Amino acid sequence: PAVLIRTSMPRELTVDYPPTIPLGNSQFTVTVSSYGVPIEGAIVVLSQDTSLYLSDTTCPEGQVTFNISVSTPDTVYVTVSGY
Repeated sequence: PAVLIRTSMPRELTVDYPPTIPLGNSQFTVTVSSYGVPIEGAIVVLSQDTSLYLSDTTCPEGQVTFNISVSTPDTVYVTVSGY
């Protein structure tokens, strides 16, 4: 087992992304910032039941773009964490 030791206080994250995703193939961009400053290295996960699970980290501009394929109309969850 391992324990991550964090040396600074947690920051409030602002996460921006489109409100809908069309069925089929598309790109989905998530932007993460804290008080207007882009957050590099935030972990972004997209999930939808068992049909979709993607994970990536944000670039220096605080963005990550996923190439996704959504086959069923349902909720896609966006989860972001970082330190």
